[in-house]
Amino acid sequence: MKGSIVNLVLGIIGGVVGALVGWLIFAWLLGFGMYAMILPGALVGLGVGIGSRSFSVGLGVFAALAAIALGVFLEWKYLPFVADESLSYFLKNVLQINPIHLLMIVAGGVAGYWFGQGRESATYVSDSYPKNH
Repeated sequence: MKGSIVNLVLGIIGGVVGALVGWLIFAWLLGFGMYAMILPGALVGLGVGIGSRSFSVGLGVFAALAAIALGVFLEWKYLPFVADESLSYFLKNVLQINPIHLLMIVAGGVAGYWFGQGRESATYVSDSYPKNH
């Protein structure tokens, strides 16, 4: 039980680090005219998966939701509606944004889920040999 709590906390910390790195890279690429909205979500998931060092569907779901929330936030921050730049207006009309942008936000969430699940620990060849030789 104690190990799973540690893995959960480390996964969340990894997700926060991944979100910050994804945000910075997204903003940097957007400055060059490249729209890389999948990247922040994927990095959230990668951070969660690496941080947790274990397999967890629950952490995958957490990473997916965090990735989608980050994608929506970044879309609002860098590409708000012209009529009203407020977050509340944006959230009320989120389905009115470019469909390709919506698809990329969702794809970032899928990547976040996939990477955020983590992986089972690998069994190394040396682990299969007897310890007393």
